[in-house]
Amino acid sequence: MPNVTIKSLQKQNNTLKDEIAALRKNFDSFQQFVKTSEVQGANNGGHSCSVDAETSTHLEFYGKSYDSLNKFQEEARRKLSLLWSRLDELATKVDEMSSTLDQLLRYSYQYNIKILGFPETDTNESASTTTDLCLKFFKATGVEISCYDIDIAHRVPKRNATPGPRPIVFKFTRRIIKEEVMNKRNDACKVTASSVGIPADCSFKDVRLFDHLTPQIQQLLVDAKKFQNRNGYKFCWAKNFVVYLRQAVDSRPILFKSRADLENFAEQQGLPLS
Repeated sequence: MPNVTIKSLQKQNNTLKDEIAALRKNFDSFQQFVKTSEVQGANNGGHSCSVDAETSTHLEFYGKSYDSLNKFQEEARRKLSLLWSRLDELATKVDEMSSTLDQLLRYSYQYNIKILGFPETDTNESASTTTDLCLKFFKATGVEISCYDIDIAHRVPKRNATPGPRPIVFKFTRRIIKEEVMNKRNDACKVTASSVGIPADCSFKDVRLFDHLTPQIQQLLVDAKKFQNRNGYKFCWAKNFVVYLRQAVDSRPILFKSRADLENFAEQQGLPLS
């Protein structure tokens, strides 16, 4: 399934989540209204006093009205209960769909790497040119790679307006080749321009290779880094769609798979989130 389709489905799924949250709020408000009506009805009834015939007739009328109100309230509570059950079922299905879509997206992203700082000599660089340059670059780091190991490589827009080359997203056909490339990532800055076939004044000293993260994990990493800076943690990184945080070199890493994990950890430690 193409990434664009998965992302589109995720967007629709998130919209459904927002609608469910709004429905829960409306149901809760209506439930509170029914409870308030019950209290008011109870406060207006049950008084015992001596009455004449005309008053008795009026009381009988109001008594029937009160009985009708009670029946309405009972029916309202019953229907509310059914609606809550249906809403819970729907919310569960939406959560399951969200989890499935996330797994599909992760499966697609697991073959990708993101390359930052790779020299860009042509703003109109084609995907085939980008792929060819990356092939030469990987071979220069010592990885034996062929055209059959490649799906596609292309430049992607930068997240902000800072100067420098656009990032590259490179998709492999085999995960084992991706891992070999990532194992050589520390040698990326040692590659020379001549070995890749670009002008000699280009430099690879700022080239960095990363796992290509899904939008959800990318945002989790951003949030974790804010938490890291706010609370004095030394290391924060992501690998295999898990974000890690480490307070010091000799401390155990703490892992987060979702925003909820990070929030729970911050609450347990009594630390500000950002």
